[in-house]
Amino acid sequence: PSMKIAEYLSRLNLPPVIHFSVADTKVSLWVLMVVGVATGYLAGTIGVGGFIGVPAMIYVFGVPTAVATGTELFLAVFMGGYGALSYAYLGFVDLRLTMLLYLGSLVGIHLGVYGVKVVNEKYIRVVTSLIILLCVFSRVIAVPVYLRQLGYLNMDAGWDVYFNTTSKFFLFASGISGALVILMQVVRAYRQRRQIQKTLLVIRKPGLISTESAKAA
Repeated sequence: PSMKIAEYLSRLNLPPVIHFSVADTKVSLWVLMVVGVATGYLAGTIGVGGFIGVPAMIYVFGVPTAVATGTELFLAVFMGGYGALSYAYLGFVDLRLTMLLYLGSLVGIHLGVYGVKVVNEKYIRVVTSLIILLCVFSRVIAVPVYLRQLGYLNMDAGWDVYFNTTSKFFLFASGISGALVILMQVVRAYRQRRQIQKTLLVIRKPGLISTESAKAA
């Protein structure tokens, strides 16, 4: 389905159409601008611009998963830097919290980069789709709470706990389950790679070939 969307957009030919050699795709500048505005808006308000940018590049533009992830991270350097300075100027940045989270993110980003290299791209696309669907579902569950707070729904406030708890469960479950699936594939790929390396070392041992030849004779 993602390739059909990318093919449809490529046939629109809304000038100017730009060809991207690394991503091996061509997209209208106007479509890029719409996605860019949405990404920047979410990054500036709730800090999750990649939630729109990465899926859009993968499922709408047809960009390979590794290229989409790398492009979004590189974009975050500039976009996130401007947003961070703006929030810091207003006094909304906790430096100690930032540094502690940064230490943990170093491990996570290393595993993520390694995972993109060794895990089948289909797994990553499926996991990304499931995470997005579960996140959307979690927000839909919380809609009655927001409607009650705005005065559009006559509902007992005691129900807020149940709706919010269920919503948070699906929200965290989406991230944890997605991370576990990718991590399992990373461990599996790492073991396979180690096994191949051990096999090659055994084959290359001096005298092994001659020994095998002598046995055959």
